[in-house]
Amino acid sequence: MSTTTSKVCLTPVTLITGLLGSGKTTFIQTLLKQKPEEECWGLLINEFGEVGIDAAIQQAGLAKGNQNTIIEEVTGGCICCSAHIGYEQAIHTLLSQHIDRLIIEPTGLGHPAKVIDILKQSPLNKRLKLGAIFAITTPKQLNQKNWRKSALLRDLITLANQVVLNKIDQSSENEITISQQILAPLYPPKEGIILCQLTNTNTLPIFTLATQNISRPFVFLEGLAEHQLSQQQSEPFPSQLLNVTQAFLQITPRAFSIGWIFEPNILFNRVKLKAWHAQCLAALLRIKGLVKTGNEWQLINGDANQLNLTDIAWRIDSRLECIFENTNPDSDKQSILAFIRLLEAQLKPILSIRQ
Repeated sequence: MSTTTSKVCLTPVTLITGLLGSGKTTFIQTLLKQKPEEECWGLLINEFGEVGIDAAIQQAGLAKGNQNTIIEEVTGGCICCSAHIGYEQAIHTLLSQHIDRLIIEPTGLGHPAKVIDILKQSPLNKRLKLGAIFAITTPKQLNQKNWRKSALLRDLITLANQVVLNKIDQSSENEITISQQILAPLYPPKEGIILCQLTNTNTLPIFTLATQNISRPFVFLEGLAEHQLSQQQSEPFPSQLLNVTQAFLQITPRAFSIGWIFEPNILFNRVKLKAWHAQCLAALLRIKGLVKTGNEWQLINGDANQLNLTDIAWRIDSRLECIFENTNPDSDKQSILAFIRLLEAQLKPILSIRQ
């Protein structure tokens, strides 16, 4: 009984981001067309200017369809900075009307990571559950030149777990291929990449992705085919580390891997992390991860000889994945488990909790 009540009190949030002209407004309209009539949704629209054009468009669209949607708009700045007070007030207003789902559309000039930061730091966060994060873009926007020059574009794509490549009818095959090549090596891999023409597409799959509870399945490191880890069945590992939501182990005769996913309130000490890497990872083949090291998050990439940390727009969780060489092919599973237990004991002092 208490578990059911807790779930009802948490209003799911779908964040829809994208550059100006990518098709965010059309995307939201496709979602609203599929909304169950018995559900009440809240839509928070942020416009940089003082005139609420997008909100007016959405209201006009509702007049022709499902009316059970409440729209709040925040104008005169980005909700990630100058308009953040209005952002919190708008959310409070929507929640007071007992909505079943909250959709947030930041301005195309805003930084989505800061939108999430404010969402989590606000007292309202105890009533919200962040679900799918969409980045709407087009093949003409997602090209190599823009990817190199635009930090905002990189952050939008990195932060999202679902990427919608819109307006493919207006794009060449080469432009679409280049966009897919940019997305393919990203870490962690995207849970969904949707190619569509939002003005003429089957909206049901998009609706399903936007409204489901994102499970974010664990994905082990790629690129080590010689050890065939990707072909081996992983198994859950009973981790002893703080606030681990998932941990999985894979073992082959030549290598084994361990990976952890932590709740977003776990903080990694950078200095201790580097010391841990330097002293105990002689058999390490690869290490990769996304970790919170302070107010920001960083991408980890390295091997036994080096450990690189670079800033990244990421707010969903912390995760660390390691692949080790199996120096003794005859070693049994218990010896590998003992090694990982020692590894966790060395990791424990690196971790702390920050709300």
